This record gives sequence, C-alpha cells and structure tokens, in this order.
Amino acid sequence: MNKMGLIFAKDKQISIKRLLNENKYPVDFDYQREPGVWSSEDEQYFIDSLLKNIKIPKIYLHFKRNKLYIIDGQQRIETIRYFVNGRKKNDKLKFLWLSSKITQRKKDIIFKDLKKNEKRRFLDYTIQSSVVKNGNDDLIRDLFRRLQRGKPLTEGEKLNAMPGSIVKVMRKITDHKFFVKGLSSKDKRHKFYHIASVFLYIEDKIDDTNFKNIERFFEKNYNLSSKDKLYKKCIRN
Repeated sequence: MNKMGLIFAKDKQISIKRLLNENKYPVDFDYQREPGVWSSEDEQYFIDSLLKNIKIPKIYLHFKRNKLYIIDGQQRIETIRYFVNGRKKNDKLKFLWLSSKITQRKKDIIFKDLKKNEKRRFLDYTIQSSVVKNGNDDLIRDLFRRLQRGKPLTEGEKLNAMPGSIVKVMRKITDHKFFVKGLSSKDKRHKFYHIASVFLYIEDKIDDTNFKNIERFFEKNYNLSSKDKLYKKCIRN
C-alpha cells in the first residue's frame, strides 16, 4: 500500500450550475454508497438551505481522466440534480417537492416553479470544494471512509470502501447465482457485500463473525485474488 499522502489543489468555489454537468462531475461508484440514502425530509431540508443561502459543508473531488469524480458530497449533488431536473433517476414519476412547512410557502414547489431571479440565484450558489489532484485508489478510499461520519456507512459499504484486491473478490462472490436468484431481499446499501464477506471469512476460520473480525480479516488478506484457494473453496461450497 502506498504510504505517500494525498496531494490537494487549492480549495475553490464551484457553482451549482457547473455541478449539474454529470459528465464533468461523475460519481465513482466503485466505493461510493448507492444514491438515495437520504430520506425525502433530508432532501427537502437541504434544498431549502440552499434557497435560503445557508452555507453547507464543502465537497471533496478527485481529478482523474480529465474529470472531477465525487469523493464526498454525492447525496448533496445528486439531490441538487434531482431538484433541478424535476425527477429522480430510475423513477420518472417521482418529483422532489419542497415541504411548505419548511419553506413557509403557500404551496409545494420544484425548481421550475421558482421565480426567475430565484432560479438564477440558486444556480449561481457556490459550494466550496477540495480537489485531490494526486492520490492512488487506496488513499482515496481511505479518505472517503474518514469523511463518512455524518450518516454511518453500513457494514457492506465500509467493506466496499476498503483497499486491496480482496474487495474485488467480495464483489465477485455476489455474482454467484445464490445472490442473483437465491435471495428474495434486495441488495440495499451493499447488504450482499457483507453477506459475501461472512461466507469468505468462515471458509478461513470458524469464529465470531462480528464486523471487527471481518475487517481485520480483510486487512490481513489484502492481496487475496480469485485465483486463491480460499475464493474457490467459498464458491464451491
């Protein structure tokens, strides 16, 4: 694991109008939690804060391949995009409405209902950002884990953000038909990753499968690959 620290560019302000560009500011889903973690009330309060010009915490970005990938701030940026676009992804009929109890308006609104000057002010709103201009994947994942303290990550999300090839092995296990066809529940917030990690762990030793033990197991087996006997044994069983 590379021990060199992350190199940051100078903090800068980015307007909401620019952040709407999903090609320029994409989400790196390799380690990010899935979108939609916030409740409707979380989203409503956040948008209302922007409309009231209340300053929000800065976001973290990673510059690579001529794009600025979102490290921390996905829920905020995606909520902004939902509000402006008037719908949620994969759910064209569900609009993000603001509660009149929060905004103290006579009726609920979406972006298109704002007055012209309100729209301009909203799009011109700037968010402070820290940009990592140099840092390997392991260091970026570590930064992500350190920043996620407001709304705790699930066990699966924490494991998915860990460094090492063992994470890829964990993901590959969930491609097995047991997960694809055998489970009736949905893979909400990487729940299947946690299950896969338990399967992998108990193939190594029969022990207490608490998360601390699994986390230590991942750290110890950092370089585990799909060519190793442990993975093959897990898939076979």
